[in-house]
Amino acid sequence: TETRDAAAVTGRTADDGGDVRRMTISTSGVGERNLYVSYISEVPIWKTTYRIVLPSEADKKPLLQGWAIVDNTVGEDWDGVQLSNLLETLLFGVTAVAPGIYVGTAGMLLLVALMACVIPAQRASRVDPAVALRND
Repeated sequence: TETRDAAAVTGRTADDGGDVRRMTISTSGVGERNLYVSYISEVPIWKTTYRIVLPSEADKKPLLQGWAIVDNTVGEDWDGVQLSNLLETLLFGVTAVAPGIYVGTAGMLLLVALMACVIPAQRASRVDPAVALRND
């Protein structure tokens, strides 16, 4: 009955072509036992990659390329699946291929990372090594 209850929650039963797993558990000896059951459900994997192709001529615009690999690990056919460009729907007033935005964002992240390295290094260089070792 518990397997049927779980199937009712998911809305899938063996009668409508759903995948219901059955198992038999046997024990030896006498007495009550605790049983813990868990499972892992497979999900599709979406792997994306982007790159900016810089042109060799100064008057041409950079090209943003993107591609994705979708790995169906579920084991069922995907009837009627559609893919769309979500990035363009998340940007307001900016096209999905706006190299200035991407270069600016990358430059800002690089500046923050550089500051995060340089400032502590400068502070550490002002401390006398003998004093630092003596305090440890």
